[in-house]
Amino acid sequence: MALAALGCGPQRVEPQASGPEGLLRQIEGQNGVTAVRAWSFDGHAGAVIETRHYSLRTTLLDPLVATRLAGFVEAAYRAYQQSLPSPTERGERMTVYLLADRGQWESFTDTFAGSEAAIYKQIRKGAYCLRQTCVAYPIGIEQTLSALGHEGWHQFSAAHFVYRLPSWLDEGMATQFESYEVRQGRFVFRPDRNTMRLGGLKMAIERGGLIPLRALIELNPGQVLDDDNTAAAFYSQVYALTRYFQEAGSWGRQFRQMLKDGLTGSWPVDSATGRALEDRRAALTGRMNGELSRQLFTRYFPGDTGQMQGAYESYCRKIAETVVIKTQVWPTEKTK
Repeated sequence: MALAALGCGPQRVEPQASGPEGLLRQIEGQNGVTAVRAWSFDGHAGAVIETRHYSLRTTLLDPLVATRLAGFVEAAYRAYQQSLPSPTERGERMTVYLLADRGQWESFTDTFAGSEAAIYKQIRKGAYCLRQTCVAYPIGIEQTLSALGHEGWHQFSAAHFVYRLPSWLDEGMATQFESYEVRQGRFVFRPDRNTMRLGGLKMAIERGGLIPLRALIELNPGQVLDDDNTAAAFYSQVYALTRYFQEAGSWGRQFRQMLKDGLTGSWPVDSATGRALEDRRAALTGRMNGELSRQLFTRYFPGDTGQMQGAYESYCRKIAETVVIKTQVWPTEKTK
């Protein structure tokens, strides 16, 4: 559980803003906002909202959303830092785009992602991270912040880690920042309340479809997205594996060391692999991802993976029991 300040405590904002200038007058100084200036995208008026660590560019000029967004990303940043064995800093602000609707988001993606735009536009809802930039559109404030908590980790890890993380670790860490609650004006990140991942985990268990650890750590999202059940199982299981290492496993120290060594570029890899992992412009291929994952597991978690498999599956069943899956029963001719 990560606790971070600057959530959504008492706000001195009005429910409506009259353009960027009105937004500036209402939110500057709120929730860590240091500056606001006018900005536009494709003829849509917007604003740049600066905080200590982020430059937020948005065409959604609702001051309540803007102040909550600013507080959330700064709270998430501190939670990301708290998840590391040792904190790290960078001088440049990270950029987040929040476009007002799906249409603007797709138009921006066409320009920003170029030849890769079609791939990112397959995302059904939420956000993506590309070239250390998060791009989102609103899907309800809670869901939007949840998506930004996830994608924000990818942005953070790309900006701060010397080495790119294998998919299971990067996605597993990202899922730790999807669920949160607000306590006395503070965002409290609660991985244990992530009902989406817990539900996916429970469904995988009930279907007898838990992916074996040896296969799980070698997968990447591109290999599972064509099958909704497999994709849900992958994300839910790397969520559970990351929680297991952090909360319940006897390998917690090794897990933290692996994170630290990825942060500083100290993994026991050869020079060619090290250079490839440092190069953010090149894709982390499925083959490289699999080889890296096997190598890191062998180094940081020595021993019989089968023994870990049993303990991990027991942990999965334990945490899956904390969520109840509700099934919608549609009326039939007999029940109408």
